[in-house]
Amino acid sequence: MAPFYHLVVMVHADADVRLQRLRDSRGMDADDARRRIAAQASDDQRRAVADVWLDNSGTTDDLAAAALRAWTERLVPFRDNVGAGRAVDPVLPYTADDPDRSILGARVVNRLWALAGAGAQSIEHTGTSSSDGDPDRPILEMTVTVADDAAAGALARPLSVGGFPPVSTVGDGRVHGSADPGRGVRVTVRPA
Repeated sequence: MAPFYHLVVMVHADADVRLQRLRDSRGMDADDARRRIAAQASDDQRRAVADVWLDNSGTTDDLAAAALRAWTERLVPFRDNVGAGRAVDPVLPYTADDPDRSILGARVVNRLWALAGAGAQSIEHTGTSSSDGDPDRPILEMTVTVADDAAAGALARPLSVGGFPPVSTVGDGRVHGSADPGRGVRVTVRPA
């Protein structure tokens, strides 16, 4: 279901910490707790869908501070940008939430498919560029191919409401940017 949300926040604690908490706070048998943890999504599966990764291995105060930072620096600005139909400057810093950059393109492709549906013929992560040659400031370059200009125009609203407002028209394509202040994305929608 992750592609159907603007942004996915994952709260994580290492398996050992989860095991200890299940035993201490819920009185759960260690074997039962291990089975419960094993039945959950793996850390890799969680990372693949998480836009924001909050570490819950420390104190509740540590988690509350991290959640407040995510709220004020990313979630609220993202909401405001979507509401205003405003894209952010696509030159954004790389964050610790994305330790494996290879999954970023797939995550955005899945979101774009969720927004475009049958309106798109293909959606590709066509590259990852960087600002001024700085690899720590990635910009995900995406291309959405549609049947014709009418189909490109029809995608403008769903993309905008979904967090990718239009920013310009270049040649035969329409360019959308990301409203997420934590993710540099440029989406070109062009007819086949």
